[in-house]
Amino acid sequence: MKTNIKLIDKCVEDFNDVIKERGTYYYKERKVKSIVKNKSIYYAKVKGSYNKNYYVKIYDNFFVNYECSCPCEFPCKHIYATLLGIDEKKYRNVYLKKNIPDINNNISMQCLLRKIPSKELKKYLIDNTFLENVNLNIDMLKSDFFKYLRKNSYLYYYNNLYNTCIINFDVKELLDKYLTELINYICIEDYQTSFNIIKATIEALFKTNYINKLARFNDLLLDLEFYLKIIYRSYNTDIIDKWFEVLEKNNYYNNIYLKNIIIDVKTK
Repeated sequence: MKTNIKLIDKCVEDFNDVIKERGTYYYKERKVKSIVKNKSIYYAKVKGSYNKNYYVKIYDNFFVNYECSCPCEFPCKHIYATLLGIDEKKYRNVYLKKNIPDINNNISMQCLLRKIPSKELKKYLIDNTFLENVNLNIDMLKSDFFKYLRKNSYLYYYNNLYNTCIINFDVKELLDKYLTELINYICIEDYQTSFNIIKATIEALFKTNYINKLARFNDLLLDLEFYLKIIYRSYNTDIIDKWFEVLEKNNYYNNIYLKNIIIDVKTK
């Protein structure tokens, strides 16, 4: 007779007795706030010390592998508590979009330098005399020469935010990143990419119903409204108006927060 082997039994020896005790306590105290499963991967959010959230991934293939965002350098209580939740079927199955990596993640220093006009680079190095005592690095160049980076697609923004909302990981951190990029693109008057970011953000928040949760504790919606107004006044209003029509046809206007944003943007 075939028996179901618990997930935790496959890796129980990875955890010492103290971790098992603490992990069991965390689970009983309902510190595992959410668990979702996509194919063979579980994603969990666990409330840790000082009310800090930690994020756990558990891969259930032939062997069980796992990772946690906490600083612990060995299998931790957050992972153990999550395993207990999985074996108790305290998770829901979800469908995630294809993960699309940032096309600028692996850009080399040499590649970026070749994209920057020599006169502009020379002026930058002369003006920033502080660089004599600081090592020039790729992150600094990517920030200061943002306009020379390749542009990510609409699907990059939509899919990654959609997935982050579904698995309930750090949505605010990702939204802050998007907002920074949005401001950068507006500053260089790239309204097409700016519009793509706002469009992807609003649609992902709506599709996952995260927009209601967000409105209760964050003023991001006001920021989106403000920048959408700038784009609406500076870009092709016909394209944006057609998008508004699509939103209405797909019942996006049923959300009071989104409806107010669109009404305010279109008001002269």
